[in-house]
Amino acid sequence: MRLIIVLLCLNIAFLELPLNFTFSINGDGIIVEDADSIFSQNVFYPTGLADIAGNLNSRVVVEYADSILKYDLESVNVPDVEPRIIVEYADSVFNYKLERPSFLNQPPICRIKLLKNGIEINEVDVGEFFDIYVGDSTDDTGIVQIRFSSDDFQDGNPTGEWTGWYDWAVSSGDWDSSTKIKRWSFATGGAKEVWVEVKDDAGQTAKSSANILAVWSTPIDTVPPDTFITGGPSGTIDYNDVTFTWNGLDDASPASELVYSYYLEGYDSDWSDWTLQTSKQYSDLPNGDYVFKVKAKDQTGNVDPTPAERGFTVFITFPHIDSITPSSGAPGIEVTIKGLNLKRLVIGWVDFGGQHATNIKSWSDTEVVVEVPPGKGTVDVKVVPDMQESNAIKFTYNDPFIDSIDPLYGRQGEEVVINGKDFGYKNLSPSFWVKFGDSLACTTSWTDTKIVAKAPSDFGTGLNDKKMIIELIKYAYFGWAGFVDEAIKEAIKDILNQLLGRGVRIPAGGCRIEVDVRVRTPTEKESNPVTFTYNVDEIILADLLSPGELRIYDSLGRVTGVVNGQIREEIPYSYCINNTILIVHASDSYRYEVAGIEEGTYGLRITSGKNGEIATFNATNIPILTNAIHQYVINWTSLSQGEEGVIIKVDSNGDGIFEYTFSADVDLTREEFMEQTSPVEAFPLWIIGLAITIIAIVTVATTIFWRRRKPHLLMCEANNKRAFS
Repeated sequence: MRLIIVLLCLNIAFLELPLNFTFSINGDGIIVEDADSIFSQNVFYPTGLADIAGNLNSRVVVEYADSILKYDLESVNVPDVEPRIIVEYADSVFNYKLERPSFLNQPPICRIKLLKNGIEINEVDVGEFFDIYVGDSTDDTGIVQIRFSSDDFQDGNPTGEWTGWYDWAVSSGDWDSSTKIKRWSFATGGAKEVWVEVKDDAGQTAKSSANILAVWSTPIDTVPPDTFITGGPSGTIDYNDVTFTWNGLDDASPASELVYSYYLEGYDSDWSDWTLQTSKQYSDLPNGDYVFKVKAKDQTGNVDPTPAERGFTVFITFPHIDSITPSSGAPGIEVTIKGLNLKRLVIGWVDFGGQHATNIKSWSDTEVVVEVPPGKGTVDVKVVPDMQESNAIKFTYNDPFIDSIDPLYGRQGEEVVINGKDFGYKNLSPSFWVKFGDSLACTTSWTDTKIVAKAPSDFGTGLNDKKMIIELIKYAYFGWAGFVDEAIKEAIKDILNQLLGRGVRIPAGGCRIEVDVRVRTPTEKESNPVTFTYNVDEIILADLLSPGELRIYDSLGRVTGVVNGQIREEIPYSYCINNTILIVHASDSYRYEVAGIEEGTYGLRITSGKNGEIATFNATNIPILTNAIHQYVINWTSLSQGEEGVIIKVDSNGDGIFEYTFSADVDLTREEFMEQTSPVEAFPLWIIGLAITIIAIVTVATTIFWRRRKPHLLMCEANNKRAFS
């Protein structure tokens, strides 16, 4: 019996097979078992485990005879390959999809090469510098630190002194993070062992070593180099930013191969690491005495026993600024100014490019905390205690920047959170504002990174003309289909072009209005625009052709329309001008009323729009009397299905009693209205009078006829009685 297993991916966990085998995995490998016996075998691929991802057709053939098969996984990870196992048994093939376990954050792998001019070496002269290359070291989550050592015993055990830990990604001294090379040399000859240790972000470490022979090819150099300070202050100075320069000289090592260590007594805590640099700058030194020292080391390791040194004293009596933090930002933020002799006894101020800061938070001899006043660009900041002006330091006013707004869609009056930076802190200055399109927004809170503003009720148009706002919303929902008057269409086109230049975009029939949200601070520059969209997805539009007053009531009894000659707009998101009413976000149930103000006829058109769907009810040439109330309740769903979805109630004299109630479909005509409300009045009065006259004449004639016939009938009746008797 032969079992052929093709592993298409390693690092896998097994599911159940339909054979009499069980599959499992441990830290060593894949285990295949049956109920009888155990067999273990390590399997290696011809191309090596590291190359399995590129050699997916490799096969492992194992003779099976009541055994356990064990496959050494070697922790090989093959990413981006769907793990499967194919088992061929007899004439059947079984294909199983396997789960890939996660082997996360494995220890790093440390690799070392010893190079000279890019060529790998195993021998070096005593005192000669060579490169320790570690660029082939790897880790699944990234190496973060590295250190180095060497010893005189090639025994695989690091016994020498280690360097400090270097940052893997930051160059320091003679560690070059870009090339992953550390310079090294030996002061003595013999067999050497060079060690490297790397560490990952989980603190896991790995070491590696390389052997090399250090030989004496030249006479032993025992003479140390000399060190010279070539630049830097001395004596007493009235400034506190200093720079020192130096060089060295050696009898054997070229100047370019010398390394240096420096130390500022009175400021540094210890000597620096050895470095090739020949200058050092110190900033913001406090008043006091200092001694700068520097020493050289040659290729052999000889160190100058008498470091070069230079003493100096910082003594500043006038106000002096060392730093401002932060050095850039928006008006209204707090900055901390540090320096010397800043204390004020009587008066003092902080000047930002000619603009005095009026809000001083704290003031001491070494520190001033102040609120940045309005300004723009990059300005000189000076502290002036008791009329003594300090040196200047730069501060840059940053322009506001919007990262995001939340929500991106909404209604008029909705609170919108604006996130970003350099908004400053709003005060009474009108130079701070938020605009939605062409409209200033009311802000409820304002910090340097977040503003809360309310979306303006005019949809960001900046228009005071309520009629034009209504026309624009009609355009946003209905497009040009909602307009007949060419003059109005031309006016709308003109307004649309103007609004486009102000950051307002209204797609025809798009059921939305898009506006640019912008922030402005006293830097006199606006932020980048971010789009906020007003939803116009549910509307009610009602128009009444007089005489009458049109009113709409919601389910809470709030009214929008004309009531006793006064315009009222109580329903949220509603607009009324003359006898035109628009309700945006019209999700409530509504009652529509026409109140008669004189005898005559009216026309009523009510349109409902929801998510792009449009339904319309028309009442044409409807008669109405003074004080009469005609009430309409519309079921738009029934109406759209062709049913009579409109209930009409009629109060003929305004006494609060509805005499007539009837229903209608999408159109109500005068004839239909008259038929339902006044069936008698449907005939002219002269016809009614004529009918009454005819009825009266017929009644009188009938009465006279029967009176004349009665004696004759009585006589006949008497004769009949005598005959039968």
